[in-house]
Amino acid sequence: MGVAQQQSLFTLAEATALLPWLRVRLQRLQALKREHDDTVRRLAGMTPAMRSNGSAVLGAQLETRLDTLIQEIRDSLLEITDVGVEVKDIDTGLVDFPALRGSRVVYLCWRLGEETIGYWHELDAGFAGRQPLD
Repeated sequence: MGVAQQQSLFTLAEATALLPWLRVRLQRLQALKREHDDTVRRLAGMTPAMRSNGSAVLGAQLETRLDTLIQEIRDSLLEITDVGVEVKDIDTGLVDFPALRGSRVVYLCWRLGEETIGYWHELDAGFAGRQPLD
């Protein structure tokens, strides 16, 4: 099945209307990912000796927090993908909206920090293939 059969297609106006909602969710997703990455680094920095002495409790707390963060990230991604938006990169807040351009299905491309949706690309082109909407 192609994208058009699996997902709804967005008009530019529909995608633009989602931007305020997306900004909030992507910023939360980025914060969760930063905390996840920091927690992974902290756990990786704990030596076996640290885990066997008084730091074992801290290690267990970090592992519990990591599990929670992973679930929160999954839930946040699902909330976005459930409306048909594809998250391409959490760190940059890059998302794609399936849309029609003429008779072809393409992606409207937007990145957190951009005021409006100003680009599109072919389904197989990715960010490097972004072209202005004009």
